[in-house]
Amino acid sequence: MIRFWSGWGFRPRRDRSSWMKGLRVRKCSRRWIWRLCVRAPQGSTLLFYYAGHGLRRDKVFFATHDISIKDPSKTGLSMADISTRLARFKGARVLLLADCCYSGDLSEVAANSSPLAFRLTALSSASSSNISTGNWTFTQNVIDALRGRAIFDLDYDGRITLAELRDEVRDAMKYREGQRSGWGDPGGNAELILAVVAPEAKSAARKTAERGVVAPHPKTRRKVPPRSTEQQPCRTWPVSSLLKVRWNKDIYSARVTHVDDGFMQITYPGWDAVWDEWITAERVLGPASAPVAQSPLVPRKLSVRGKGKWYEAELLRMEGKKHCVHYAGFDARWDECVAADRVKPIQ
Repeated sequence: MIRFWSGWGFRPRRDRSSWMKGLRVRKCSRRWIWRLCVRAPQGSTLLFYYAGHGLRRDKVFFATHDISIKDPSKTGLSMADISTRLARFKGARVLLLADCCYSGDLSEVAANSSPLAFRLTALSSASSSNISTGNWTFTQNVIDALRGRAIFDLDYDGRITLAELRDEVRDAMKYREGQRSGWGDPGGNAELILAVVAPEAKSAARKTAERGVVAPHPKTRRKVPPRSTEQQPCRTWPVSSLLKVRWNKDIYSARVTHVDDGFMQITYPGWDAVWDEWITAERVLGPASAPVAQSPLVPRKLSVRGKGKWYEAELLRMEGKKHCVHYAGFDARWDECVAADRVKPIQ
């Protein structure tokens, strides 16, 4: 049974002076990670968990409340920085969990980490190229697994392992949210026991599975044949296929670059590779024999008109036909979404 060492967290009364002195989350987080690593007892397990926003630039950052979109490398904590900060950890294993956009970067960091003295595993709500749902489905799965809910005990042995949580997260994110979760396990922690299922819950779960009873909600409980509960394969298109893909309220041309487990990795012709993502068939409107009609493609750097002047800005995202921009040299509070007639490419 896993035993977590209770040594992490910001203590409000003790740390309030640090926050009052203007220390950013980035600096406080680095300080506490360092303290935790040097004080951790032998054989302990560190659980790092983050839920919130994620920001992708040259690296992926935890987008805390005080991060500057203009300069995240100096104001934010990057996911790649986590493994570096944990190098002095004296315990046995580290579990990295994140529920935010682009959180799969943690999994890639774990998979590509050099050999460490401890066993490292990462599990995340999204891949490194995808935004994440705001429904907190990943977080709820983690909470339920740690509470020992029988639905996570896939082999009915009375114990919930990290691998069983991984499988449930993978299916929940895929079939409920249509997004690809992240997983990296260079440390070999898959069989780590997270919780024990109560005997009565274990027995009820087995009987439910044998009868084929599905009860996603107390008001919708119904009996269905077991065969109808089998997962159906998701439709995919071959690599190099040109598709019409829905992104928010617009439709764009996209080309399939990889296919894996019902997901397709796509790239948008004419757009930077930072927009590449994994999607399911739900967002595909059909094949496109030619590029579909869409709003003009714009570069990352733009000039935006405001009060008779033109300002240099960076494109953050598209919302319908509007361009959401950040103005160079200005604080993030000036970010806004503007109409196409106020935008022109920088010559």
